[in-house]
Amino acid sequence: MNAPPQRPNRLLPGLASLLALLVGGCAVTPPERADHTPELPDSFSEAGVAEAPQRWWRSLEDPALDALVERALDSNLSLEATRARLERARAVARREGAPLIPSVEANAGIQEQGRGTDLDQARGSGATETVSAGLSASYEVDLWGRVRAGQAAATASIGAARADLQAAAVSLSGNVATTWYRRVEAQRRLDLLRRQVATAEDLLALTETRYRRGQVAIADVHRQRRSLEALRGQVSTARASLATLDHELAVLLGEPAIRLEPPEGDGLPNLGPLPETGLPTELVRRRPDLRRAFHDLVAADASVAAAVARRFPRLNLSASLTGEAPSASAMVATWLINLGAQLTLPLIDGGERRADVDRARAEAEAAALDYGQAVLEAVAEVEDALAREAREAERVDHLTAELDAARALLENTQRRYRFGEADHLAVLDAQDGVHAAERSLLEARRQRLEYRIQLLRALAGGWEMDEQEEAA
Repeated sequence: MNAPPQRPNRLLPGLASLLALLVGGCAVTPPERADHTPELPDSFSEAGVAEAPQRWWRSLEDPALDALVERALDSNLSLEATRARLERARAVARREGAPLIPSVEANAGIQEQGRGTDLDQARGSGATETVSAGLSASYEVDLWGRVRAGQAAATASIGAARADLQAAAVSLSGNVATTWYRRVEAQRRLDLLRRQVATAEDLLALTETRYRRGQVAIADVHRQRRSLEALRGQVSTARASLATLDHELAVLLGEPAIRLEPPEGDGLPNLGPLPETGLPTELVRRRPDLRRAFHDLVAADASVAAAVARRFPRLNLSASLTGEAPSASAMVATWLINLGAQLTLPLIDGGERRADVDRARAEAEAAALDYGQAVLEAVAEVEDALAREAREAERVDHLTAELDAARALLENTQRRYRFGEADHLAVLDAQDGVHAAERSLLEARRQRLEYRIQLLRALAGGWEMDEQEEAA
């Protein structure tokens, strides 16, 4: 079969002129908006001297805590969900950038035609066979940067999702540390109560002996028994609190249940010097929540550019190569080439595109304000943690002195009681004073440790997750 005569393609000159006219357009730049980033102080109220490691919890030098945090980072289900959202953001960015590359499709087919109802019979009585094949391509010329702006917004969303993952890891490690030391405190409180119960039992035995000798009244025996039973009730409460904290740790570790060995020694580490706080302006780089807010702002600005670009004409180019012949070998002479260009110009849409631009600009303004607020709150968190730890350190010193005085008073009162120089109420008062001071000091030490954890979290420890950890 001879190829049909080729007609001169009058589309190409017009297409070239159209491209020369439109490709000169540039990407839309959205109007500048107000900068709401606050002016930060030159330094924090305390500078600190200790260098904090990237894994901030290691500065506490607690092997038990190190092991728990590593288990949580490996197995926590919420952290795994955040990793999945990061992968989703990466996929969305790839999809948004796909229109920057032409789309190409191929097709092929075969068709038989003949008379009669049975195709097998028809093949022998004049049936015809047609083979077809073709390629088609389409491409949107990104004249105003609409596609590129959408890809930029999606790329910024990757940064936001990565920051979310790092923020989730910092938060998780902080929650594990806080819960662990609350558990340590609960265990120590339980041990303390058990020792106090043993002391109360000894004192009850002594009081009963003195009662039998006629040295004290029966009321003294009843008071001591009441005090003993009150302590035993506190033991039950402390055991329930310990079990609850075990359950909280299990959830953080992504496990249905855990069995923990009692911590060695005191269990509450002695805190060293304050960590280096750096400059307030450095928080923007270190803290993942601030990086998240910044990426949200970048994405919002890109969305404004995309919304503005949607109000301008869109140019789509298309090309196809098709062939149809009785056989594949005869198709070479029948190829047909089609070229096309389509210019779409929005005319009337009821204000829909203008509303989209206004919405995008409002979202960008809100993102800028949110970023400024996040920076202010980050600086305040550091200052709050510094002030709280400093005051709690003073409280620990005062409570330590109070406990020393309470123990000295109890020892003196018990000695006088044995020689009949003090009554039973004086012993109970002195004993209650020691118990209260011990519990207060234990709680204050744990609270100071918690404030240090808050400070390390507020500084973000300079922690950066590598690609392997992001994909773990």
